[in-house]
Amino acid sequence: MSRKHRLVGGLARLTDLLREAGHGEELRPFQELKEKLLQEQFQVVVMGEFKRGKSSLINALLGQSVLPVAAVPLTSVVTVVKAGPQLEVSVEMLDGRRQEIAPSAIEDFVSEERNPKNQKGVDRVVVQAPAPFLQGGTLLVDTPGAGSVYRHNTEVAQKYLPQSDAVILVLSADPPISQSEVEFLNSIRRWTRKLFVVLNKIDYLSPADLEKSTAFTLKVLREALDDPQAVLYPISAKLALEAKHSENEALLEESRFRSLSGVLENFLRKEKGDLLVDAVRVRAANILERRLLEIDLRISAIKDGPEQWAAKIKELGRRLDAAKRKQYESSRLFHTELKDHIKAMEESLYSRTVLESRKIARELDEQYQSIRSKTAPEVREELNKTFIIRIDDFFSRFLAEEEPKWTMQFSAMTDRALENTLAVVNEVLRESAPAFGAEHRPLGKPVVAVAPPTVWFVLEEVSIWSGGLGSVPTLRIFKPFFWRALRKKIGEAMDVNAGRLRYDYSNRLEKAGQEALEFIEKFFESSIGTLEKALPSAKERREEALRGAEDVRSALEQRKRSLLKALAQIAD
Repeated sequence: MSRKHRLVGGLARLTDLLREAGHGEELRPFQELKEKLLQEQFQVVVMGEFKRGKSSLINALLGQSVLPVAAVPLTSVVTVVKAGPQLEVSVEMLDGRRQEIAPSAIEDFVSEERNPKNQKGVDRVVVQAPAPFLQGGTLLVDTPGAGSVYRHNTEVAQKYLPQSDAVILVLSADPPISQSEVEFLNSIRRWTRKLFVVLNKIDYLSPADLEKSTAFTLKVLREALDDPQAVLYPISAKLALEAKHSENEALLEESRFRSLSGVLENFLRKEKGDLLVDAVRVRAANILERRLLEIDLRISAIKDGPEQWAAKIKELGRRLDAAKRKQYESSRLFHTELKDHIKAMEESLYSRTVLESRKIARELDEQYQSIRSKTAPEVREELNKTFIIRIDDFFSRFLAEEEPKWTMQFSAMTDRALENTLAVVNEVLRESAPAFGAEHRPLGKPVVAVAPPTVWFVLEEVSIWSGGLGSVPTLRIFKPFFWRALRKKIGEAMDVNAGRLRYDYSNRLEKAGQEALEFIEKFFESSIGTLEKALPSAKERREEALRGAEDVRSALEQRKRSLLKALAQIAD
């Protein structure tokens, strides 16, 4: 019997046991997993930053122009493409409604322009298309572009990661891979067991530049994945789709698309089944572990005498209270780290603006000496142009140097907060499990699906001549007085823009930190939920134990053995 059929049998046995025990509300996740397995629903999620060509890549894989493409951030909701006899499109709303739409109307629901911030309340768009690539249960999922000016698009993309069975990450040959894409890559690898990395838009570069771009991207990719064998697939999705429309073999060769499509098709044919079985098995086992813990608690309630059971419940309550206090302190520490992060960012920013202001003043003085013979309007224009360019250059350089560090620091802070919470949860589980006759099964570390904060900074241009600095003739006559005023004007311009940058980043950091903390709090609450539910129901369980204790205990232990047997079958 194949692994798939053994797992289907294990899931069927689980649902039968839960149904017999009167736990019909718990059947749905197992039934959904069983259906996913039977239909071989394998989600290949296409991810990447804005304007990397994700939708174009999906169209190329399908061999037809199904999804819209545009020069602005387009996809704001998830689009799922699955096999069907003809091209049909439906929109599934967050409130449960569903409506059929024409394929030409997809953009009305997925684009930022026509559905800004998903104001229409779309859950996802489902496209059915006749395409060989989709046969055998494969689903292609187009996600919103991460890293665009629309933060909610990045959030939707990040939150879809846990549902992926395999991921295609789309990079671009021009521009090359960025630090934010490296961080995004780290998030992806934590969730998926199979990753394909594509370097799209190779037609934008000359052969020499493409060779350099490919070598650079591959080097960064292998370092980020810590895998010297990692593979990169350079392609042009645009040329590939044009070639398929025109049946132009030479153009298809130029697109280098066959190497990628061949690898994907071979993977789906040979490896998809095992990965799907593993994914379903892990998800089912996690649900089952919680059910076994509850049974262990009920058996313990029957075995113990009244005083012993009461003492255990009291001790459990004490441990849960202690865990909540520790979690509260961990949350406070996380907030403190965020504040310290902002303070360090401010100190670095403002100390560098002081030094940069002096450099700009010296440069303007040197420039003035070289152009003083020009007309007053020319001198005025050239000094002002240099003034603005140098300030813009400073903030661009500052962000290019510092933002990758901020991203890493935020990820480190959230990792520490999650690790602290995980330690608290596993401690209370480890200490409580033996008292209730349960096996301690430590929880693994989940991934915080929250994008690190980015900076959306636009320079506020300030003229060198505003604010009473005077004219060029005045500069020539009263140069010492003018130069003191000029240095003050440079400092003011730097302070204004530093304040704008600090305000934007601190707001985004606060929001990202709050989202990360909410994720961690939910993990904490769900992890200790089974133990906490034991407290208010302790009395009822004890009364149940006194009414035919042996019969109840025997039935519970039999159910536990059956579940453990089913778990063993699932774990195979």
